[in-house]
Amino acid sequence: MRCLTNSECAPAICCHPESCVPKKQAPYCKEIMCTSVCAGPLDCGAGYCGCVRGKCGIISNEN
Repeated sequence: MRCLTNSECAPAICCHPESCVPKKQAPYCKEIMCTSVCAGPLDCGAGYCGCVRGKCGIISNEN
């Protein structure tokens, strides 16, 4: 599924995600508790999900 904007993308799993998917495929995470460990590329502000060349991917904040 292709994307056009960053707002169309979300983490692929609830805790310590390492990839992103279209929001329609993202899990429901409202009632999930995760550890506060900074383990993945999206944890602790390291990056965010966005549209990268037409596909949902990780955009790093480390520039």
